[in-house]
Amino acid sequence: MTAKYQKIGAQIDKIAIKLDKEKNGLLNDNVTLEQLYKKNKDYFEALNIYIAAGEVKMEDLQKNAIPKAIQTAEVSQSQMDVQIVNDLKQFLDRLEKRTHDLRLTRQMTIQQAPQIRLIQNTNQALAEKIQSSIHTAIPLWKNQVAIALTLLRQKDAVTAQRQVSQTTNDLMRKNSEMLKISAIETAKENERGVIDIETLKQTQQDLIETLEETLKIQQEGRIKRKEAEKELSLMENDLKVKLLNIHQQEQQLH
Repeated sequence: MTAKYQKIGAQIDKIAIKLDKEKNGLLNDNVTLEQLYKKNKDYFEALNIYIAAGEVKMEDLQKNAIPKAIQTAEVSQSQMDVQIVNDLKQFLDRLEKRTHDLRLTRQMTIQQAPQIRLIQNTNQALAEKIQSSIHTAIPLWKNQVAIALTLLRQKDAVTAQRQVSQTTNDLMRKNSEMLKISAIETAKENERGVIDIETLKQTQQDLIETLEETLKIQQEGRIKRKEAEKELSLMENDLKVKLLNIHQQEQQLH
């Protein structure tokens, strides 16, 4: 986002340069138009002179030269004098056409004058508007972009600070929870004996049962041994008796 606003700032600078270039172009055009206006004015004044001269000449032809030539031709009845009259009339006709064209051209110069001034005024107004934009709108844009960048950095700073605060709070809560658990477990362990009473009870019960079981086994063993001794004694006596009987029987046979 910051790069975007920086790019906009660069574009604003380019726009300002372009506007200044356009303004200078309009002012240069006005200089050229002013020269054109002066030339048009000079041409207008020259046309007035040409038209006035043509009108004077036409009046002279109509009132003096042609009537005089007609009178001469009528008196002389000469074909050459008649041709002179015809030439003068043709010249008058051409002069009338030329003067008419000059009047049309003069009318064009009359129309061009306000056209040139209108274009100049429009150019001047536009150049002044551009100049005003360069000195007001462009700085305002730059200020707004600068404000936007500042607000964006401020937002980023707030976000970063919020993350720091959140992380700090999370760590403190976790550490507090761990401390609580550790303290409770430590306290319990400290209050606990080296050997639990339940363990002692169980070991004592096991010991008693072991002793009782051992004593029982010993007693049973003792009883079994006594019984075995009796059986062994009986077996021994029985064996002696058997052997004596066998010995007596053998003696009787001999």
